[in-house]
Amino acid sequence: MTTTNLELARTNMVENQVRTWDVLDPRVLDVLACVPREDFVPERHRKLAFADTELPLGHGEVMLKPVIEGRILQALAVESGGRSCSRSAPAGASSPPASPVWPAM
Repeated sequence: MTTTNLELARTNMVENQVRTWDVLDPRVLDVLACVPREDFVPERHRKLAFADTELPLGHGEVMLKPVIEGRILQALAVESGGRSCSRSAPAGASSPPASPVWPAM
């Protein structure tokens, strides 16, 4: 996929999947629009990184559907400047999107 196609797919994911499921927190939407999901999945699944489906990461792990990631992040309702516990998560799970929004996570 070209960069333009990836950007279009990312925008469509946010506008047509995530936002329509009542994920309306602008911080969450901004992060999902910026995080390169395609970098967190195996090469053979790269074209599906923005699809409305879980993607296998290997070792029994999956990348959550974009809407599920968005709803989880929104439900956390972390306040800017707040403190949070560090945790380890599989690559592509919920951890990459959280980092740009809430650096303390």
